[in-house]
Amino acid sequence: MSRRRIRWATTLGSILVASAGLAVWVPATAEAGTLPTVTGVVKVEAASLNNSNVSKTAKVTCPDGKRLINAGGYIVGGNGLVGMDDVYPDLTTNSVQVTGKETDPLSTNWWVSAVATCADEPSGLELVWTPSAAGSAFMMVATARCPGTKTVLGSGATIEGGQGEVILDTITPNGGLGAPATEVATEAFETGTFTGDWILNAFAICADPLSGQQMVEDETVSGSANNGARAQCAAGQVETGTGAEQVGVYGVVNIASEYPIDGSATTAPTATTVYGEEIAATTGTWSIKAFALCADA
Repeated sequence: MSRRRIRWATTLGSILVASAGLAVWVPATAEAGTLPTVTGVVKVEAASLNNSNVSKTAKVTCPDGKRLINAGGYIVGGNGLVGMDDVYPDLTTNSVQVTGKETDPLSTNWWVSAVATCADEPSGLELVWTPSAAGSAFMMVATARCPGTKTVLGSGATIEGGQGEVILDTITPNGGLGAPATEVATEAFETGTFTGDWILNAFAICADPLSGQQMVEDETVSGSANNGARAQCAAGQVETGTGAEQVGVYGVVNIASEYPIDGSATTAPTATTVYGEEIAATTGTWSIKAFALCADA
């Protein structure tokens, strides 16, 4: 079972209507079908150099006239020994910066790619950033929450001071089927004994509610081998944001990818892919979840 706790809440501007055990999110400010749709959604990406440096960064910027709505990324060739240290969304420049760092020495070449989901500017667009406490604890958590009645379009997370000894474990939006996300929870773990202080930052890209917003997820079966999952939006919807959660073991599985698998510079993505790679062989069993934030096109 996921470590993430599900909370039922009623917030200003929305209500939960229960019938025969089914909970449905209904905007209190509008009749069904009157909320705006998201438009002009595209995906762009850019790669770092392909070499054996211990750390490298990729940056991608949205096309002119588009605004950033989600940050994602992936590692190629890391063999479980490279983690995404930063998946940083910058709304000022409408860009995504992803940094990969080796968690153990790796002599072969690898590279990192930054992936940005972009769209025509939605109403109320803003970035919410929440840091964890600073310290040298084995685990840090941070949650970024949208203000008021705003909902989450996309996410991001960064580690400060981890020096490759700290890995992201969770970038998880709440919400569910028929329910938009309103926050992004993040977790990170040290991979061994690390005495330096570090900070985990959670990012939520928020905007006014959109038509059909919901969170869908997929989870691998529990096992002890590298594995991946794919979360697919419903027909007629596009993906605005991504997320990942590694479940079952701590500090021994790198999230090697968390990004929209489809879409292009001219077409909208509709699905999230995530992949977990063990840093070293573990006898513990684990699974990985993919999250897709979806909205009507």
